[in-house]
Amino acid sequence: SEGEVEFHNIYFNDEINDDLAEIIEYKSGAVDQSACSLAAHDLPDDSIWTQDHKLSATAYAFYQHKHDNNKFPSGIPNATLDASLKDTLHDPRTGLLNGSGQNPALFLRNYLSDEIYGLGLTDVELDDSSYAAMANYCDQLVNGQKRYTLNGVLNTLNDPKENVLKILTSCMGSLIFTQGKYKMIIDRPDVPVMTFDEGNIIGKWSITLGSKRTRLNRIKINYINEIGKEDIAVVDSEALRIADNGLLLEKTLNLPFTNNSKRAKQIGTIFLNQSRRQEACKFNAALTNETIALEIGDVVHV
Repeated sequence: SEGEVEFHNIYFNDEINDDLAEIIEYKSGAVDQSACSLAAHDLPDDSIWTQDHKLSATAYAFYQHKHDNNKFPSGIPNATLDASLKDTLHDPRTGLLNGSGQNPALFLRNYLSDEIYGLGLTDVELDDSSYAAMANYCDQLVNGQKRYTLNGVLNTLNDPKENVLKILTSCMGSLIFTQGKYKMIIDRPDVPVMTFDEGNIIGKWSITLGSKRTRLNRIKINYINEIGKEDIAVVDSEALRIADNGLLLEKTLNLPFTNNSKRAKQIGTIFLNQSRRQEACKFNAALTNETIALEIGDVVHV
């Protein structure tokens, strides 16, 4: 795989056990990696693990731990390893394999292009200018931390569309197909690209104002915290509930790739505010070079 893995701590029963356990060798998941030499040397049966057991493109760790009967009365404990992608993803901003696996835009591009675990799209099928721009937007600092990061485990056996949608939850993103390329966009303030007015709007308008079914004043956010456990954050507005005559209008938002309560609330607040702005209009427009060039996500004046 293009993105290689680095291992950190070992957890037994959700607790770091640096005093009892040690990672003595790991393989990062490179396609051309060699076999784990210590496993081949230390395991009791020479046939269990040999130099031919390379596990190409698969990251794994070989660790040992001291057993403590008082701490583990039920026997050998199950271990959980804390791991992260190395900064080895293709970064369209530099053209190098130095992109961070925690950047949602770079991770998405890697998943779309990866021939082993992803969709295997070619460079000509990806709009690299969009991934570069969105990567920069994710890296901007907000309240002392990067605006958006991606933290979680992606099951590559799942449906690719499901995986893409999960990745996009980490950054308010969307994936669109336009002009023969897959392009990433993030819901964000932007400069209007054109104006619709009496000169280019044709015929009748259709205007909708929304309803309380889609208007919210409280959001419960399910996310995975920094130690890998399910957690809940809440964005609640008493002022909005008063404006809604005391009626609780609540929705649950799932963020499987967000591991920070502050960032989870940041995304939840955006969802809450968007739900309060439901005005939408539909109309026909004259076919011009400007209107034909419009894409999903473009900001316009009306």
